[in-house]
Amino acid sequence: MQKEIVAANQAIRDGKQPHEAYDALGDTLSEEWNKITGGGSVVSALFPLGRYLKLAANNADHFGEWALAAYTAGHTAALQQAVLAGKSADDKQLELAYAMNAFADHFLTDLFSSGHVRVPRKQVAAVVTPSDLGSLITRFMHDEDSKFGLNVSNAQGDRWHAYGDKRYFDSVDHRNRQQVKMAVQSSADEIFASYLSGNLPAPASYAALKTLPDLNAAKTGNFSPLFVMSGDKVLRRSDVNNLNDSKTIDNWWGWSTYLLLQNYSPNKPAGYLETPSAVPVILADGWQSHSPSEPNWLPGHAVRYALSETNGLNESYIGPWSAYVELSDSFQPTLSIPAGTSNSSATGRNVFRQFRGGSPELVGSIDKNASHFIDSNA
Repeated sequence: MQKEIVAANQAIRDGKQPHEAYDALGDTLSEEWNKITGGGSVVSALFPLGRYLKLAANNADHFGEWALAAYTAGHTAALQQAVLAGKSADDKQLELAYAMNAFADHFLTDLFSSGHVRVPRKQVAAVVTPSDLGSLITRFMHDEDSKFGLNVSNAQGDRWHAYGDKRYFDSVDHRNRQQVKMAVQSSADEIFASYLSGNLPAPASYAALKTLPDLNAAKTGNFSPLFVMSGDKVLRRSDVNNLNDSKTIDNWWGWSTYLLLQNYSPNKPAGYLETPSAVPVILADGWQSHSPSEPNWLPGHAVRYALSETNGLNESYIGPWSAYVELSDSFQPTLSIPAGTSNSSATGRNVFRQFRGGSPELVGSIDKNASHFIDSNA
């Protein structure tokens, strides 16, 4: 995993999207893990399947309602352990409860990954022979839902656009990251509450469940899924390359679909926003402060800015970064923003800031015609 961590962190420091690092790595990590877990051969590092890829080929419990059931079961067991820990004087028992809950939280966080929200993985594997082929072709739906993201909502009334695997740290996924953090924190808080009180909450009232994307609501209001359930039937998008094709067919076959997907080049969904070209400029006479402040507005540091474009829940990736400006005795700048947007449908823009060596962060939102932005953030 260290190779993955190093590559993603370097992309972040360089102001690139972390998914670009994963794209560059390709299947090399899966090949390594497959060999480590007993798979691979002189013919292919991916075949035969080792323990790792066998698990990946049969992991329906990481998708949709099955992931929900897995989290609920795991969180219940962790809460029971927390109650036992509260009755003992052994701190290790509470640590065990947290460890058990961390395992359950894997399934919880899967439900915020758009490629795990609406893919009928278990059902496709059941109707395709062999079932491993069914699992393989659902990966294409997993990947397109992850790449383009889905509009989601939860029981608390929150609405946002969630992206999937390998895009958690991408600029476009900032709202989804906030939701994930709240869900995981509420899950951990519930463990400690049961430890203190000795009481078990009812599964239906688990706090994290209120923050989860509504699985049924996500089935509408998004681009056409590659596979969708209609009663007991698994339907396939008629044109696999057209994400906006609402037509479905039921007379599809696993192998023929797999062959179609070998030359798979999907278009972009309606409403997709392209990366803008505008670059903000730090005004030399627009600094708001001459007093350094922790942790970032300090002499010797440097700062730069970039823009994304928005329309409702849709957001583009950030455009080109401005040049780094070295900080000495002036802090919190005013930016000159080019008027207008690259996307005709865009109605607003988000402003991102990056201190050298740090991660990009959203610092403000402006309308499409704004010409200036003052960074008054810490």
